[in-house]
Amino acid sequence: MAKAYTYKIHPRAGRKGVVSVVLSGITIILFLGLLTACTALKGQAGLWAGAVGFSGMMAALAGVIIGLRSFRDRQPSYGFSKTGTIINGMMVAVWFILFCRGLAA
Repeated sequence: MAKAYTYKIHPRAGRKGVVSVVLSGITIILFLGLLTACTALKGQAGLWAGAVGFSGMMAALAGVIIGLRSFRDRQPSYGFSKTGTIINGMMVAVWFILFCRGLAA
């Protein structure tokens, strides 16, 4: 009797998708750190907080662009691309709302 072999194919994630997810993690860490610092300083953080926030918004925007471009690559799995694009898109919205609120105050 012949022995049945099973083969499992592991989908490979594209590099751009992984970069997008890493950027989303960096953006979330920046946001939470800035939120903690501004709360601890009772809203008197100063100019450096705006610079960190703007850098976080640019990182999230770069993550969205890289995530969208990763869909052009032919790869078996787009999980990282989808995750990075969605999280970075939400973070761009959060940063933009926070930026507009800061301008209004």
